[in-house]
Amino acid sequence: MAPILEQFIECSVFVISVDGRVFVGVLKGFDQLTNLVLYNCLERVYHPDAPVEELELGIYLLRGDNMYRIYITLFIQIINFLNLVYWLEKSTLTLIEACLALKRCP
Repeated sequence: MAPILEQFIECSVFVISVDGRVFVGVLKGFDQLTNLVLYNCLERVYHPDAPVEELELGIYLLRGDNMYRIYITLFIQIINFLNLVYWLEKSTLTLIEACLALKRCP
């Protein structure tokens, strides 16, 4: 997997761990065991009846044997867009107001 990951250094990644935790950050490095270093890392905690909670972790090391899947930027943008659409359906805000409230646009 190492040669594949080289092209994604400095790209945003979305990582799902084997225990179901979700991490989003910028891939800064990795080693031969596929341990990852993520910069500006957030852990996203999903609740069934509440908005997504984002915990700021900063620089974070993920062990290679703890990773289930790694997705690259485009997938993250799709997930953010779907989160926004889901949130808009439950809100009376317009798309622009929602984007400003979330401080990001799809």
